Amino acid sequence: MAEQVDWRDRIRSSRLGSLFVVLVTTALIIAGVLAVKGGGEEAAALSEIELSEEASAVAPAVGEQAPIFSGLDIDGHTVDLETLDRPVWLIFNATWCSACRAEVPHIQDAQEEHGDKVDIVAIYVNEGAEAVRSYVDQVGLTYTHMLDPTTEIAAAYRTMGVPAHYFINSDGTISSIHVGAVSPSQIEEALAGLSASAGNR
Repeated sequence: MAEQVDWRDRIRSSRLGSLFVVLVTTALIIAGVLAVKGGGEEAAALSEIELSEEASAVAPAVGEQAPIFSGLDIDGHTVDLETLDRPVWLIFNATWCSACRAEVPHIQDAQEEHGDKVDIVAIYVNEGAEAVRSYVDQVGLTYTHMLDPTTEIAAAYRTMGVPAHYFINSDGTISSIHVGAVSPSQIEEALAGLSASAGNR
């Protein structure tokens, strides 16, 4: 037992041993980063939210009707899912969510390119109008920004973390769902799916 301890001590104190420790540590870090990028990127990008309303027992699924809702945007105008006659990109997010902030430029780019074909509606969970308006003005966002101060809408969609994206056809059915931050290519793919499968509400 004593020889084994001495052997380990000699390895740690030698230059070669120190180099070995550094290489092993570096390899473990790289493996961890690749694991996150490969399979756990969405989970890592999610920020947990607290719902004050009881969440729906069953989460909405692709092909099903999206839960209907009505509420106010940051200017006090009513937003009603049933009255929107174009496909809808519904985004649950928060001003304090780092992943939400990171994807916002891509969403704004999509608004500028596809805003005449799809209604982009960002829902801010459990936040007030003043904080959201300040954030929107600061970043320069031009799509619809809606408030969910009681988390009623988030609960209907069983949203437990942000960002979460629901792409809804014009007939009210869910075309695709993406949990976590979206990339430009994922946005284009989801919007193309809406164009291909949209009907009438």
